[in-house]
Amino acid sequence: MAYQTPVRDMGNEDVPREPEAGVKLAEIRDQYWKTTDGFGTGDDRIYLSAHFDLEGNAYLSVLAAAWESPYFYKLERGMDGYWEYRGARYHARLDVSIWRARTSNIIEIYREGSSRPVYAIRIIDLLAKGFETGKAVRVGRKDYRLFYSCSVDGSKQPAEPDPQRLAVFLAEDAGGRGRHEFNNFIFPVADISKTSISLYALSNGQTVGLKLSQDGETLQLYGPAN
Repeated sequence: MAYQTPVRDMGNEDVPREPEAGVKLAEIRDQYWKTTDGFGTGDDRIYLSAHFDLEGNAYLSVLAAAWESPYFYKLERGMDGYWEYRGARYHARLDVSIWRARTSNIIEIYREGSSRPVYAIRIIDLLAKGFETGKAVRVGRKDYRLFYSCSVDGSKQPAEPDPQRLAVFLAEDAGGRGRHEFNNFIFPVADISKTSISLYALSNGQTVGLKLSQDGETLQLYGPAN
């Protein structure tokens, strides 16, 4: 299941200008893994969020309180994820119905030995909770949430973070009247320059420019050139 919205590379702009926003990447890296949702308290807490790889595939991220990094389970029909924590075994599945929109399908997590889920949420509601944890930025006349994280190593089961492939994510909630409709724009950090503004045409009609500071620590964001 992929949610990526197309981004078209428009090359670089060499004319210096002031950015509309600047964000220290270290301050936002992976912050949503432990701030979106979860169940349990204290050392028993299991943090849950939605995560995207560089190809736009959506995953459920699972990070227990004592773990250094999460596991990822792809949000797709037939999802069947297991993990163990503090003597308990958990099973994550997706309750899918042909009568629902795909983002209205339900993530369910069961503790072994129990017939009732310890956690259940629609995909769209998990995405909405995760969206709120992003860094609010305004580029041009549009509002986004900014995320900075890694891609996913899907060769492992369960999948794990791939720290060698970092990405910046701009998320836009284009829904109205209380309904969510998310556009996710994904930019590999390796493609963002420190010497010129990397320009991208987004499928929402906006042109966005991205540039890294010379030390690589700050992402600078630009709207269309005048």
